[in-house]
Amino acid sequence: MRFLYYALVGIVAGGIADWLFLRGDDLGMLEQMALGMAGAVIGGFVFERLQIRRGARPGCAMAIVSAVVGAGILVLVISLLVPSLS
Repeated sequence: MRFLYYALVGIVAGGIADWLFLRGDDLGMLEQMALGMAGAVIGGFVFERLQIRRGARPGCAMAIVSAVVGAGILVLVISLLVPSLS
């Protein structure tokens, strides 16, 4: 059941990141989920290091926010390393 939650958060966050940072590059659902889940790992790490609290109870909205921020960081790093992709 937990995997389903992470997959759903990954799809939503990946879709938002695709729309915001890739300008609607029309990633497929699996690519969006991978981008969102990788973004969730990066965003969770960054939020923890910056001591940004995600609330007393972890909620879906804050998980999506941190995943979108992490996905944005990932897209930025990839576009800096591989300029032909941007």
